[in-house]
Amino acid sequence: IKLNKLAPDQFTDGSIVPVEPTRLSTEDSAPCSLQHGPNGQFVAIVFEHEFHIRTALAWRLKTFGRTINSQFAWGRQPGQYAVVVTPTLIEIFNKFKLHTTLQTDFPVVALFGGPVLGCCGDELITFYSWDKSNHKVPEQISADATQVHWNKPSDMCCLICSEYVFLVKYMPTEHSTAFSVVAEFPQRNVRHGCWCTDDEFIFHADQQLGKADLSGTVVTSHGLPRFSQVVGPMQAGQCSNVLVLVVGGPQGARGVGLPVPDGSVITTLLLITRGSF
Repeated sequence: IKLNKLAPDQFTDGSIVPVEPTRLSTEDSAPCSLQHGPNGQFVAIVFEHEFHIRTALAWRLKTFGRTINSQFAWGRQPGQYAVVVTPTLIEIFNKFKLHTTLQTDFPVVALFGGPVLGCCGDELITFYSWDKSNHKVPEQISADATQVHWNKPSDMCCLICSEYVFLVKYMPTEHSTAFSVVAEFPQRNVRHGCWCTDDEFIFHADQQLGKADLSGTVVTSHGLPRFSQVVGPMQAGQCSNVLVLVVGGPQGARGVGLPVPDGSVITTLLLITRGSF
């Protein structure tokens, strides 16, 4: 979808936005996930025991490698990513070349990218620096995180857990790094989410679209089809609070409005898939 050609003020809430898919290539087997790099130039196709990195437009193979349990995470620098190669060993790459390795003292069950590398163990998430000179970030968070989402300035992250959602402030200094929970609320079955502004988080749970801010206020609106997923914010024209949800099927994208307490509306695009994405 060419986002710069979609004008949010030209469609009404619930209208269908035409989608013209482009077939790039095929893979021999179904991937576990597709993860776009931070600048959108590369895409990681992650399988159960290996990964391929391709260019996003031409779909040319850039590199490939091994991983276990489909664990892969992008960093914030060009060509920076991490993979789990044994339950306690992580390889960190920079500019697509092996930069360093990281040994943990617990089996890593999930890997999360961002300004720091998140490694989730048994109901505990530990953050590490991408820099090989000082991997360990001093703080751990007791949470069974299944998803971690960072806002654009990288000063807030959202930890999605099995029964709760935490909005966490990240405050790195010259000598230390600190995380502090600024808001939390009970919420189960969160499929996905993203930051629509620097301090507002949109999520999809229980076939509802919800919004949470740093005060802990949660607003839900609109029933959504079961197989929907938030992808990320879109800025078009003068409208900055626009989201895109995953596409699929012949219907195209459907616009949905989410009212917020001050009466304004966040417009979203709903993209339907036929199966679990």
